Amino acid sequence: MQIAVVSDIHANLQAWNAVLLDIRSLDMDSILCLGDIIGYGPNPAEVLSSVHTNVQHLVLGNHDAVVCGKLNPELFHDSAAELIRWTQTRLNNKAVRFLGSLPLSIACEHFRCCHGDMSDPAAFNYIAQPEDAPASWHAAEGNLFFVGHTHEPAIFILGESGIPRTVEPQDFIVEEHRRYIVNPGSVGQPRDETALASYCIYETETKSVYWRRVPFDLDQYMSSVRAEGLDESVNCFMDHDPRAGVGAAREYTDFSPPRYEADKAAGAQVVQQLDLLASNARRWRSSFRAALAILALLVGTLTTALFLSCTRQLELPANGTPTGHGATLASLGMQAHPALPLSDFNVTLGNRRRQSLKVTENGSRYVLNASSSSYDPIVLQTPEIPVKPGTRLLLEALVRKGPVYDGSECVFISLTRRMGGEAERTPRFLVKEPNMKRQGGYLLAKQTFEVPANTSHISLGMELNFKGDLEIAEILLVKKDGRGGGI
Repeated sequence: MQIAVVSDIHANLQAWNAVLLDIRSLDMDSILCLGDIIGYGPNPAEVLSSVHTNVQHLVLGNHDAVVCGKLNPELFHDSAAELIRWTQTRLNNKAVRFLGSLPLSIACEHFRCCHGDMSDPAAFNYIAQPEDAPASWHAAEGNLFFVGHTHEPAIFILGESGIPRTVEPQDFIVEEHRRYIVNPGSVGQPRDETALASYCIYETETKSVYWRRVPFDLDQYMSSVRAEGLDESVNCFMDHDPRAGVGAAREYTDFSPPRYEADKAAGAQVVQQLDLLASNARRWRSSFRAALAILALLVGTLTTALFLSCTRQLELPANGTPTGHGATLASLGMQAHPALPLSDFNVTLGNRRRQSLKVTENGSRYVLNASSSSYDPIVLQTPEIPVKPGTRLLLEALVRKGPVYDGSECVFISLTRRMGGEAERTPRFLVKEPNMKRQGGYLLAKQTFEVPANTSHISLGMELNFKGDLEIAEILLVKKDGRGGGI
């Protein structure tokens, strides 16, 4: 199960919409909010309505508590207190009752969470330094806590030395002999010298934590702040607008059509008689057709050669069994894992002149080496595979980036559903980025999922958008029980 952990949205509708879109694109199972849905930002009602609709689990933040009358507003500094009073005028009684129903903390078998520290959740104490963390570890059992409140993403760790320490936010796997406090940062009011919304993901099966940073519409947010006449100084993240100080590529040019008569072209011939050009046009037309025919012949020959060269490298036997150097993508991981009976991968190179795929033998198996000097997408995708709804499948991809690499890669599942007798295709039902660190510099993408109802076929694919070199050591789709075979 994958849980998106968000915190401190603070009525920033643009940041919340951007994060929610990112969460939905990753197909998270549920969303957990660590409090402070409102406060500071100009859209408290809209954000609260969306959070109420889309978030399964919430805890009470200090800004939420003061708006619903559970915390003294005199505890806030002047700017925050003024914004709280304004926020109260923008919410109805339903909103107040909903905020008042939220718990101070949540506990489950995998973790515990609250807005501030765990020792006294109603006090909303900050965990900003390593020395602030032990009180929470003493107050509650478990080795993983999620907290918010500081607006800064952080990881606090207590290991065998017994000395708490902090590390930079990074993807990690929870270890049994260590205890962790994870702050996912702020969606709507980041305070770590960036203008990016921050949240994290917890995967219960692998006990892994992943980090996400998401850009949002800064201009629209500030327009909303100014339209409401709110204090702009609380939005310190605007000091780190990534566009600030970047010069224009060229002088501004207005490309709009002319609005006034004086702006229209002057001195040009309006109409020219075509019969004066008829003889010249015929000569040019004949020459152009001859040149076009020669060009088409050359392009067709070159395209055919390139296509045959690529497809010969990427044929996959129907039984999925590699046979010498001719078994290219078929052999990627299939010797060690019984895979589905795939016929081949269809390959699309976004730029054939600047991209290449080459299969090499590495020990007992083959690897696919992709090279690109263009960000045009490279897409590998299987034909559709018949599937039964409810089947649990495991998707895996193992990659290693070259020393000079810039870009992204993901493995994905497409599916076709039968709805009312008509086929409905979802091209990106599941998308997973390789971001779990493995030995040898490899990155693993791993996701278990259940085939949805009414699904008749699925397709496994991988999309690459990068410059540099990338090694693909494994692309797998197997039944969760590991027996492989048909679906």
